[in-house]
Parts: sequence; structure tokens; C-alpha cells
Amino acid sequence: MTNLTSKQMMLLFLIKIANSINAEEIFKTNSLLGTKISIERFRGSNTAPQCRNCYGFHHSSETCHLKPRCAHCAAVHLTADCSQPKDSNKICANCNGSHVAY
Repeated sequence: MTNLTSKQMMLLFLIKIANSINAEEIFKTNSLLGTKISIERFRGSNTAPQCRNCYGFHHSSETCHLKPRCAHCAAVHLTADCSQPKDSNKICANCNGSHVAY
């Protein structure tokens, strides 16, 4: 895996294992090919973080330097400032699909 900001390689791997009777055995493993390792349960979410300013992915609104995008109509304004009626057609700020951006 690489760090999204620095592009540096991270010594971290995410492995998904199907539920089975022996699935818990993986946590007893402490070395792999002669290298000491530790295995932990995944504590995060299965989805990429989404910015509430531009509605892009992999960053938050606190660090976003992009122009705001409306999650409902994809225009260049904050979603809270949208003048479109609530029941109007939605346009995704990411793919221009007919749905909201979140």
C-alpha cells in the first residue's frame, strides 16, 4: 500500500478472509517467511473518506483546497447554498449521474 499524500510505500497490508471455523487462527500467526509480523482486526471503514466541500474522495473538507461543489446539482457552490428545489433532478458532482454525490 502507498500513502495517498506522500506516495511512500507503507508496510501495511489489508487481507480479507472469508468467515470460517478456522478464520480466527490467522491471529495466532507471528511470523511470515522469517519476518516478524502482527495481525490485527480491521478497525476502519470499507469506504473511502469523502470530502463534504468538493465531494471528492480520499480527503476531508478540513484539508480540501478545491472549489466547493454542490452534492445535489454539481454546481460550484456549497450544498447548503443550493437554490434548486428539493425534488429537482439530482446531478452527481463526481460522475454527473442522476443521483446525489454522497
